[in-house]
Amino acid sequence: MTFSRYKDKYCLSLALDNILTVLGQSLQELSTLLSGINDQHYSHKDGLNGNNGTKDKDHDASPIIDGSIGEHVRHGLDHITALLDVASVIQKNLAEGSENITSCISYDRRQRKTLLETDRGLCLLKIKDLIERINKLSTSELLIKKPIKIEHITDDKGSYSYFASNIEREFMFVFHHLLHHKAVIAIKLRLLDCHQDREFGIAPATLHEINYS
Repeated sequence: MTFSRYKDKYCLSLALDNILTVLGQSLQELSTLLSGINDQHYSHKDGLNGNNGTKDKDHDASPIIDGSIGEHVRHGLDHITALLDVASVIQKNLAEGSENITSCISYDRRQRKTLLETDRGLCLLKIKDLIERINKLSTSELLIKKPIKIEHITDDKGSYSYFASNIEREFMFVFHHLLHHKAVIAIKLRLLDCHQDREFGIAPATLHEINYS
């Protein structure tokens, strides 16, 4: 599987291999962007003065966009990691003939305030690892349609509920979830006067509308 940049104007099929391809492309695009910004822009929540990364009380992005770029990236990568972890277990179970085991994903039970939020180099290594894991994932029909449960925390007291899904649907979810946070990152970078690809963080459907309407 290759991750050349969004061929065919973002047209996706429902096949898992195509979903994994665009997810890998999206991660590669994020990696390219993060390689081009500085550590201060990546980790600081306070306003920064242009590209030199110094604080400026008159140039504060934090009242508009909560959280650092690193926090938004970590959050998106956490979801992909959680899904890949479960998909890998399912793949192993299927290979061993254990097809009747139902797996559960919880995107809410994750670690916050990790080094991924502040260490840009570590984050780039994490993205590389996720792309490699995506490349190795099977796209067999058994895996694609394997029923799974999603645990969702529903209030601040920790109450939770479950709903049914499958691997294919969840990979589409984490693709769009990451895209949402890339859109927030794009706004934050504009507030910090950082140059970026004009298409970064724009949904495929929006780009299709722009290019073909």
